[in-house]
Order: sequence, then structure tokens, then C-alpha cells
Amino acid sequence: MPKNLKRLAQIYVDRQYDRRHGVKTAGYTHLHELMIDNANKEFGIRYQPTTNKRMVAMFGNLPKDLSEFTFVDFGSGRGRVLLFASQLNFQRVVGVEFSEELHRSALENVAAAAVRPRRCADIQPLHQDATTYELPDGAVVLYFFDPFRGPVMQQVLDNIRQSYLMSPRKMYFMYLGPVHEDQVEATGIFKRVGVPPLPHEYSLPTQYRFAMWKTDSRQPAQTHTPI
Repeated sequence: MPKNLKRLAQIYVDRQYDRRHGVKTAGYTHLHELMIDNANKEFGIRYQPTTNKRMVAMFGNLPKDLSEFTFVDFGSGRGRVLLFASQLNFQRVVGVEFSEELHRSALENVAAAAVRPRRCADIQPLHQDATTYELPDGAVVLYFFDPFRGPVMQQVLDNIRQSYLMSPRKMYFMYLGPVHEDQVEATGIFKRVGVPPLPHEYSLPTQYRFAMWKTDSRQPAQTHTPI
């Protein structure tokens, strides 16, 4: 497909989701376009929504019954993944976003979305730096779409690891565009889950990989030297 036609197809597919659900989540937004008063801005990556086709494929690797899990999207942007997760039977859906502008957009989209069925009514977009977010108690599903560079990713992973060692429990780690997968492996708390490749999307210039891990909640907490 010629590059210009591929770009037009990408825009059409991306906006199709918004038209269907009455929201505004489409399009790329680079961080220099946003007013972000945060020292970690230099480690952030652009906003890019996850396509519906990818979400269906990725979430299909999770257990069918998610009622004991809280879903957390790190770098939740305008809230598209939060809306998708709300159609599943999560106990709670949380988004963590350090851009106030993107966070406000997520609040508006959650309020306006005509998403059916909405099986999880407890959706909480938070305006917060991911490095300061404390994981909730209980089982969690953690979602990342290459949201930040190495230093911030490491701090977030250290927090996740510490939370698990303090309270071993079920965790799933979903990672689209797993640039820092070696850092995930180095935490020592996750076991990689085999997942099928994501379906090819001809309208997209980049075919991201998807990786997934889980913890063994039966494993006792151990004391390790911090990474």
C-alpha cells in the first residue's frame, strides 16, 4: 500500500473508533505540544492510541473472569484503553497520566462514551506521575504501551516489584511495544506468558510486538538487592 494511502487508512480506522463511541481519542500528540510541568517530561513518549484490533487481541490472553482484578493503564492518555477495559468484568479500572491536558480529555471521554456493555462502572483516570503511583491491594493487570523511557520505566518497575514483595499476589503485565522488556525480566517476579503475534494491520506504519508476563502468587516474598 502506498505510504500516503496507508496514512489515510490509518486516520480513517483511528477515527472510526471515536465515531462509534462518541469520544475523542484519535491521533498522535507529541509531548512538546502539551503543557506539562513535570521533571519527567523528558522521559515521556508521545500519546498514541491503541487500536481496537490490538486491544481485542491482547486482552484475549487474560483470564475470562477478571472480577478480582484492578486494571491499571500506565500512561493512559485520552482513555481509550480504559474504555475498552470497562467492557470487561474488572473490579476497577484505573488510568495514570501525568499530562493534565490528556487527563482532562480522558475524564471527558469516560463521561461521554457510549461504550456497551460497560461491565465495570468504577473507572478512575488519575492525574499523577507514574513513579509516585502506589499499586492497589489485590490482583492487578498492568498495561503499558511504551509510555516512557528507561529511567522512569525502571522506577515504576522498582515500585511494582516492591509492592509484590510486600504482598505477593496475582499480577499480569501487558506490554505493547516492549522496548524495555529486559528491565521487566530483571525484576525477578514475573514469568513470561506465551502469546500469539498481534494481527497485522495494513493501515499502521509500525507493527508493534506484544509481550506479557505474570507472577506466581503462591511464591513467598523474598528479600533481594534492589535493582
